Amino acid sequence: MTLHQLRIFLAVAEQQHFSRAAHSLHMTQSAVSTQVKLLEEELNTQLFDRLGKTTHLTDAGRVLEEHARRILGEVRQAYQAMEELEGLNRGHVALGASTTPGTYLLPEILGKFRQKHPHIEVEYHIADTMNVEQMVLHHQVDFGVVGGQLIRPELTREAWLVDELIAVASPHHLLAHKTPVRLCDLQHEELILRGKGSATRQVIEREFEKRELGLNVAMELRDPESVKQMVVAGVGITICSKHAVQCELAARRLIQLKVQELPFQRELLLVSHRDKRFSAAASALLAMLRE
Repeated sequence: MTLHQLRIFLAVAEQQHFSRAAHSLHMTQSAVSTQVKLLEEELNTQLFDRLGKTTHLTDAGRVLEEHARRILGEVRQAYQAMEELEGLNRGHVALGASTTPGTYLLPEILGKFRQKHPHIEVEYHIADTMNVEQMVLHHQVDFGVVGGQLIRPELTREAWLVDELIAVASPHHLLAHKTPVRLCDLQHEELILRGKGSATRQVIEREFEKRELGLNVAMELRDPESVKQMVVAGVGITICSKHAVQCELAARRLIQLKVQELPFQRELLLVSHRDKRFSAAASALLAMLRE
């Protein structure tokens, strides 16, 4: 049994799919399948049930998953201990971020961090809030930056930044030149929104529900760039972070609607596991984020 095999095993367990796991590991599907088969032969047990295109852990697989996470966590801490002997001359930090902060806010900060600490390797994952929460819980990342509400008691939360959600439309949309616009006007418009796992979507649904308004969701898309392109094309309107549309607003490809009840405000949070011991590299990145 090798650490490499355990990492592959956990990737398949998380993705529930061999080809997606292979893609996340930058490996071929056949190589992933071979390593899982070797691990099953080593342990003399079946680790996965293959049901159609999806893959699920067997009882034995769930037992191994717990041990694999603990083993790889110990290995990670061993590396961190060695890194701390050399201060910030080398090291590794893993960061997870939900889509809006991950795409529009953190890249500039990470660029400055790399300039200041060029010998520290930065591992960066962008996913929806729920997946980032799982990464933090399973110690796959040192900490996360998210815009959603987290309920797991194992997580600590720290306010980082206040984000504002605004409504935008194509300059040719009928509402683009209407003043004022009420939020109730938007319930009759076709909305292009992120999917259910998105923290932005959660805020929108919560605010509309508080006002007893309906949502006419014409299209759900996975990433904000796709949402923006649909709105630019005039397919509908959207409510999104102001940080996501700064370039389009400046270029007049999108117009901010003057909705009386907007912007909605939400806190972006720094989240970590309450038992997490930060390496020197992770502590340095946290300090830069707090600045």
